[in-house]
Amino acid sequence: MANMSACGRRWLDKLAADECIKSLETLTRLASNPECTSTLVDGLASSLAAILDVAEHQDGPAFGFDRLVRCLLNQIVKVCYAATLPKI
Repeated sequence: MANMSACGRRWLDKLAADECIKSLETLTRLASNPECTSTLVDGLASSLAAILDVAEHQDGPAFGFDRLVRCLLNQIVKVCYAATLPKI
């Protein structure tokens, strides 16, 4: 890969960014299920490290990664909070 052209590298970066976007959207949907939140939180550190690595290598805007990460974290917090409320 050392001889890869700049155009080829940008294409691979865009592909990685697209995969990160799809993954974040899927994780956010999974986070709405209380049975999934503990697994998501356990794996969050390694996932965020990979997402941030892709975001750092983007030319221009980071494809809304910050918004998607905020949505994921917000969904996890909402579900965890709802789980602590007493059932009436």
